[in-house]
Amino acid sequence: MSDTDKRFAKALSYLTNLSGDLGHDVTTKTAQWTADQKDLISLAGSAAWRKGSDEQHIAVRALLLCTMIYYRTPHAAMQLVDDAALKLIRDKMLGKTRAFIDDEIRLYVRAPAPTKDDLAAAAERVCYPVGNVTGYLRTRADTNLGTGPVCYNGTSTWLFAAGFVSRRWLAREGSQMLDRTARGFLGEGALIGGRAQWSTIPRGHIFHIHKNGDQNTCHWGVSLGAGRAAACNNTAQAPERNDDGSKVRMPSTTKGKLGVPKESNLNFEGSTNPTYGVFKMAELCDILNRTSKYMVGTLDKSDPTADYVESNHPSGCNIVVRHVDPEQQDIWY
Repeated sequence: MSDTDKRFAKALSYLTNLSGDLGHDVTTKTAQWTADQKDLISLAGSAAWRKGSDEQHIAVRALLLCTMIYYRTPHAAMQLVDDAALKLIRDKMLGKTRAFIDDEIRLYVRAPAPTKDDLAAAAERVCYPVGNVTGYLRTRADTNLGTGPVCYNGTSTWLFAAGFVSRRWLAREGSQMLDRTARGFLGEGALIGGRAQWSTIPRGHIFHIHKNGDQNTCHWGVSLGAGRAAACNNTAQAPERNDDGSKVRMPSTTKGKLGVPKESNLNFEGSTNPTYGVFKMAELCDILNRTSKYMVGTLDKSDPTADYVESNHPSGCNIVVRHVDPEQQDIWY
């Protein structure tokens, strides 16, 4: 057996000892690797090679192997790490203890027993819309959401922080999250029984709001319990509506002209805002129910001088509200 094969076998064994599931998955995915591919986890020529024990070197190679397997194709939809990223990891692990590196590797598996309260706490703690969310460097202690987070990306970040999903999941499902794919990755959720139930979603459940008849028009976040919730990229304002769906207008100051629409705002707690906000769930639902984006039907623009009327759903509710119990999901890893 060549030195390259020996180093590679030790890295696989190290992963298996930390997590049988992770070790088996990596072993399967690398079964056809060539010597050149296996040599990519080498520390030769790097500062990492000159520091640390043999066991620490094996741990670093095991971490590099996880990064290459899960942040490159075919597991990921595209190449998410290059040689520079691998060098960054080598440098970051320089002088780190085995325990530190082991914790990095364990981020490639779910936490042992995450709870709904863990998810709610993550949605409260991970609240700063700055920086980047880079999966292969992400830890569960990080508190930033990235710049301009989309609602389902924020929810994914909280799932990871709470331990429900791993770096493996972030690499594949997390990197492919879109409005049309989110329910397949996060779970469609059970229906909430109408307006009176909007405030009753249990703490730590994911909320999933979508347009009636169009699940690609959607909003995602996490319930904080007691009628409160947190989400990213929130709609913060909506026109007030008459019973027929037309906009309530302010009195016009110009004869023969329609007044401007009367708007109402979503109230955010403390310093939170539309980018990352904490709010009353019923208020959010009411705002979304009155926005043009979620109104069922189309604008009647046949008369350019008329007050455009957007048709309400016959039931008077344009949105569907669902909730996902994270402790009951079996689609995450």
